[in-house]
Amino acid sequence: MIKKYLTVMLILTAAFTAVQAEGFKLERAVINYKITGNNTEFMGNGTMEMAFDRFGEYMSTTMKSNEMNTTTIITPDSEYMINWNDKTAMDLKSLGSMGGMMENEQPDMEIDEDDMGTPVGTETILGKKCTIYLKKEDGGQAKYWLWEGMPLKVVTEYEGMKTTMEATSVSTPSSIPASKFQVPKGIEIQKMPSFSFPIPKMN
Repeated sequence: MIKKYLTVMLILTAAFTAVQAEGFKLERAVINYKITGNNTEFMGNGTMEMAFDRFGEYMSTTMKSNEMNTTTIITPDSEYMINWNDKTAMDLKSLGSMGGMMENEQPDMEIDEDDMGTPVGTETILGKKCTIYLKKEDGGQAKYWLWEGMPLKVVTEYEGMKTTMEATSVSTPSSIPASKFQVPKGIEIQKMPSFSFPIPKMN
């Protein structure tokens, strides 16, 4: 279960890096998504809010469903995953990076748009014209709908699990409060447990 959760989380999170050399094409944005899947043990139906600032240097991703309520915060100096149900936050940098969960390899979470796969068409989502990319990997495939380097829709299929994430709203505010990228008071920070297992790379 943990392996499946982290596998899909990393696949979905990988979709949020736009251009390897330049970072995000937008300085800041807040995007809300609905998530549906055929494996209710993993997540079932849920929502996700992704906010970033300074072209992706600061990111906050919150996922909610019947099974989970988590926020992942990434800044130049810290990486935390908050579990709101038990009011704890895992210090992901206690293993050096999120890559500590991938057999001590640093994951390449930055995906150049040219490496998203093969362009297969276009589609308009929320009034924004997206280019659709298809990338096939061993054991599965991923389809991305990109606008300004940002995924407005992602469909992943891996070992029988199909997960669809589609934007329900997009905003580009003039500023985002700094508190969005901080662990709030009252949350107990814990070190990551030491474990590892192989997770397929998207590159």
